[in-house]
Order: sequence, then C-alpha cells, then structure tokens
Amino acid sequence: MTPRNQSLVGNAARASGSIASTLLLAALLILAGRVLGDVEYGKFSFALAVAMIFEALVDFGLKEITTREVARERRAARR
Repeated sequence: MTPRNQSLVGNAARASGSIASTLLLAALLILAGRVLGDVEYGKFSFALAVAMIFEALVDFGLKEITTREVARERRAARR
C-alpha cells in the first residue's frame, strides 16, 4: 500500500470513528433524558457543562502547540 493510500485509509478510519462516537453520544443523551426525568437530567446536563468548561481550561491550546511542535520536528515525532 502506498503512503498516500495509507493516509487515506487512516483518515477514513478516524472520520468513521468520530462520526460513530458522535452518534453514540447523541443516542446516550436522548436515552438519559428519557430515563432520568427533568430534574435529574438537568443536574446531569449541568455537571456535563462544568466538566466541558474544565476540559477547555486544561486543554487551553495544547492541541495547537502539539501540532506546531510536531510540524517543526517531524523526525523526533516519529519515535
């Protein structure tokens, strides 16, 4: 398999995984809404929102910095 084909297969696999993950999350949120009821689902949504805020603060720019550093030193990144 050529490097280009490997890249295409890898990208397709990542995209498929991302789509599947999004669909599964949507299904689980719908199910949680039906099972938990109004008040409990509100508490769940609040906790999820707080967790997402903390995740954004912890990750603040880490993905971009990692991408930049890997692009600068490709040989070191392959190890």
